[in-house]
Amino acid sequence: VIVCGHQPDSLSPSWQKEAPVQGYCVKCKAKKDIKGAKQIETKNKRTAVQGTCPDCGTKITVIGGKL
Repeated sequence: VIVCGHQPDSLSPSWQKEAPVQGYCVKCKAKKDIKGAKQIETKNKRTAVQGTCPDCGTKITVIGGKL
């Protein structure tokens, strides 16, 4: 059901929902979902995703990552 041109999230295709970005936490020594992930650009103009580890709070950066 589309009301006023707005489609509810429950009816949107599942492929449009993004998977959480994962990165390696050096403190936990494991791959984790990045909490509060945001797209950044480094000083040398490369793209990266930066956020924190949900378990220990350490900063995680994935160079070349995309949201």
